[in-house]
Amino acid sequence: RPSVIYGEADQFLNRMAGIARMTPIVPIIGTGKWRFQPIWVGDVCTCLSKALDAPKVVGHTYTIGGPDILTYEEVMDLLLAKLGLRRWKLHVPIALMKPAAFLMDKLLPNPPLTPGQLDLLQVDNITDRDSVESHFGFEPASMREKIDYIRGRP
Repeated sequence: RPSVIYGEADQFLNRMAGIARMTPIVPIIGTGKWRFQPIWVGDVCTCLSKALDAPKVVGHTYTIGGPDILTYEEVMDLLLAKLGLRRWKLHVPIALMKPAAFLMDKLLPNPPLTPGQLDLLQVDNITDRDSVESHFGFEPASMREKIDYIRGRP
């Protein structure tokens, strides 16, 4: 069970970056303090590959995450820095986001936020910092090292 997976075609960081590129003000949902432990897609693939070669993992569930535990707002700050953008941040209360997420989900073919995603954003999505190393024997990459791909998106 990975935390947020990021990589060149991800739907999390790319959407956040798209919003940051298009608007002078970026919305931060609620307090923005919900924590994530983003894990690079290549590290998830390595975990899966190692799991296929280890009979001891059959029947077990592993929660994995990268080495960084970041809040939603910290992820946005990191993206803005990588993109070289300065944006104002506006904290939008959850109560205002719920109807907006509902409408976007109903009216847009590829909404930037759905009610289900909004629910997930309100809960910490983290595990032990050493979960990958202890279960699969390697240290996953830091998000700060792996998101340069975000600069190449229009």
